[in-house]
Amino acid sequence: MNKTLVIGAAFVDVLMDVPNLPTTGEDVSGKLRANIVGGSAFNVYGAIKYAEQDVDLFVPIGKGHYADLVSKDMVKKSIKPLLKVDGADNGWDISFVEPDGERSFLTPCL
Repeated sequence: MNKTLVIGAAFVDVLMDVPNLPTTGEDVSGKLRANIVGGSAFNVYGAIKYAEQDVDLFVPIGKGHYADLVSKDMVKKSIKPLLKVDGADNGWDISFVEPDGERSFLTPCL
């Protein structure tokens, strides 16, 4: 069987439980649920690995707070980093999770 190479990004999802999404001008309080490593490529890699197929993950790992979280998770999951880069951190987003499980994302544009 051939090996799959998954190319893309890995970043950190900051999961916040909220009672509802705020409307314009409204404030809501939320509770930090967790920081988890995600991103489409990272999640596809996990699905292929779960299916017990041979796979590599090709995502840039930068330097900074979020890159450190990504690196630690990759070590924990025995994922070999293939692309280390200088000059940038990995990305992040806030995932607002409503009581019914609906998720909405805010991703900063840098």
